[in-house]
Amino acid sequence: MPVYLKEKMDKAGLTGIGGLQMVWDSEVERERRKKEAEETPQEDNREVYFAYVGELEDDVKQEVEEAYEKGLKAFEIKNVSNFKEMTYEIHDIIDIILETGELPEGYTNKGDVAIDLGVLFGQSLCKGLGWSWKEVGDTKESATYAVVSPNKNDCVPPIYVVNRILKKEHIGLGGENHNVIVLYYNMFSSLKRGPHKVKYFFYT
Repeated sequence: MPVYLKEKMDKAGLTGIGGLQMVWDSEVERERRKKEAEETPQEDNREVYFAYVGELEDDVKQEVEEAYEKGLKAFEIKNVSNFKEMTYEIHDIIDIILETGELPEGYTNKGDVAIDLGVLFGQSLCKGLGWSWKEVGDTKESATYAVVSPNKNDCVPPIYVVNRILKKEHIGLGGENHNVIVLYYNMFSSLKRGPHKVKYFFYT
């Protein structure tokens, strides 16, 4: 049982930022960041989005690895080396759960599903795009587990995101629950993306 991952599943790790909202990239915003990237000097002096950013404890790292291996088998993931395609599989599994209300074999609650699918999503970003796991938040005690991009530009709490989608609380621009797994992977894969004004910009 993933004790640490389960404990942080519902925590966004932040207070006092006016609530967490899903962030969408517009073409204008992408072009702005691209232009800034071209003009920004090599030294990165941007402010950090979080008051606290830290490494995962060894026990948590072990839980991530165990949840990843469990998820590959439990959800019968076929694309174990093509991580973009893996996100399509994760996306489809979530859609089936949302449509049928039925949990995959071996699971008794959506929370456990969210942990394993969230870790699969996080690991697909790590293995496919070179991201890494971090603790992020106001403090270490209130922090959540997230994956961050190599250039410290973007940050996603994958378990939290998947949990919100499964609970039908991931509301998009149209006012409906939105499965963003493939959208996020494709967006973060874009070569047009320039830097945000802050490090570890948070996508939920």
